[in-house]
Amino acid sequence: MLNVCRLPAIVLVALLALPAVAQSKDPAVHAPADALFFLGITDFEEMWKAYEKTAGYQMLQDPIAKDAMQGADLMNRFGDKVKERLSKVLGIPAAQMKNPFKGAIALWVTPPTADDGEPEPGLVAGVGDAEAMRKYYDAAVRKLKEAAGGYEAVSAGSNSIDVFRKGGDDDAKSEEDEEEEEDLDLAAGSNDPFSDMIEQAMNELFSADAMPPTLAMCLTDEALFVGASADAVKDALRRDRSGKTLAEHEDYKNLEKQLKTPGQVRMFVNVPALVEMEARKDADFAKTVNAMGLKAMRGIIGHIHVGGDDYQYKIEALVQMSGERSGITRMLSMDNRAVAPGAGIPGDAIGFFSVNINIMAMLEESERIMRATDPDTADQFRASLDSVPTPDGETMSPRKDVIEHLREPITLFFGAVRPYAADSARALLAIGHRNRAAMEKFLGFLQNAAGGMLAARELRGTQMLDSAFGGVSMAVLSDQFIAGNTAAVESAAGAAGGEGIASDATFKDAARHVPSEAWGVFYVDSRRMWDAMIGFSEKKEELQSTGGMDAGAGVAMLFAGLFEGQIKTGKLEEARKLAKYQAPQIFTLTTTPEGVRLVGVQCKPKAE
Repeated sequence: MLNVCRLPAIVLVALLALPAVAQSKDPAVHAPADALFFLGITDFEEMWKAYEKTAGYQMLQDPIAKDAMQGADLMNRFGDKVKERLSKVLGIPAAQMKNPFKGAIALWVTPPTADDGEPEPGLVAGVGDAEAMRKYYDAAVRKLKEAAGGYEAVSAGSNSIDVFRKGGDDDAKSEEDEEEEEDLDLAAGSNDPFSDMIEQAMNELFSADAMPPTLAMCLTDEALFVGASADAVKDALRRDRSGKTLAEHEDYKNLEKQLKTPGQVRMFVNVPALVEMEARKDADFAKTVNAMGLKAMRGIIGHIHVGGDDYQYKIEALVQMSGERSGITRMLSMDNRAVAPGAGIPGDAIGFFSVNINIMAMLEESERIMRATDPDTADQFRASLDSVPTPDGETMSPRKDVIEHLREPITLFFGAVRPYAADSARALLAIGHRNRAAMEKFLGFLQNAAGGMLAARELRGTQMLDSAFGGVSMAVLSDQFIAGNTAAVESAAGAAGGEGIASDATFKDAARHVPSEAWGVFYVDSRRMWDAMIGFSEKKEELQSTGGMDAGAGVAMLFAGLFEGQIKTGKLEEARKLAKYQAPQIFTLTTTPEGVRLVGVQCKPKAE
């Protein structure tokens, strides 16, 4: 029988495999105030019930999806495999196993207790069925004693802490273990890659090699406590009654102040503590910290809400900052603009990515960081921006001739027009500019530098360059420099104006869940994406006939390839019936007085 030497893994996979009954409570009350990382769940049962209502879960339960999609039953199979392994480990029939947990779940990592030590994980999981939990716990202790190189019981008031120390490789594996591992090796490499993936994950979780140097755990009537030492578990026991906790940390308390109504999952990263920990190890690191502006960065807080009234998921995070922002913190604090993009993105686009980056300001800040840590590299960087040789023996200044004329935003969109064919995919990169004449001069430079591989032409008053191979074009519009597959560039050059995707009902519905202004936006209409993937998959032979020498066909083949990774061969008609589960997603990054805020939402599918 396989030894289990990593109880935190047992607890977590058990929670995933068996829905729990829990009470709403901020799990941060169980975590220490000096936690470097923290992940908590307030109410697993509530979250699971909300997840069961999402379109993603319902699609995986749909018989059509189970028949047509690659790995649609992966989660169920994973859960079954976890129960099977736990059953073997604990010596309890799988049919008799039940979930003993109840209450909040808290997982954290604290700084090392020794200068040369490693960060230490900790876990608290509330117990609901004390009798069942005691049965499982005692069975786990027996197996850990067999596998560990050393064991001792440490008193903690009325409780006892079980402490295990990892042994050598020979100590950690019995003859029975080795025989079972040989059986597992023989089972690997089946014709089902998902089964192999699950088996490999189980081998990692339930491996004696996964045991940490020291593992301590304690079971009370209320909770299971796991730590890297007996002292860590003692601290957790005291903290659970009266000690100072992460919930009192000033940065963590901003979770509710700044993000208003946190969801079932809470997250925290103590950036200042991580920086301080690294600075103690490396004296030069403090210089790097100052140059990169990391002193202005405080704790990162975040949450995930599953199953809102009109969305499936919502994730929010705030990179908190204070004081002057420079270096990385300045780069992350770009100016916001309206989330809705300009008319350059058509209303039927599948998706787009936009960042409000001032390229010149970004390069100057990068040079400042380099100069503070490596002046020679900074000099080389500046020289590369000021003078570049041209094919005719002259020089040009990328900074003065090009970069200083560019402006925000930088936008990439992708889409497809119907009917789906080798030439119907669209992909376009657009960069704002403030000097059309300078950018048209830049086109001329590119043409000369390409040595005959780029041909110039004019389309309705717009200067363009077409590549001799690959179907790629570039053009200078009144306020944008654009590049993409030729069909996309021609469409953009001939666009008659209007609001574009900003007036699309699906986009507007998604955008109402995020801030109205942001410096970074990613949006995808998953329903249109699904339809395009099916459409291009049907044209696979036509796409392959291009030999991959056309950029537009290449984009179409990418769509088809993404689809083939999800849908089994010959299941296109079944896949069409799954389109009803697809819904738009949108993510934004916004600069705020408190820092930089991330908001991401997956909407609910539209009713058919």
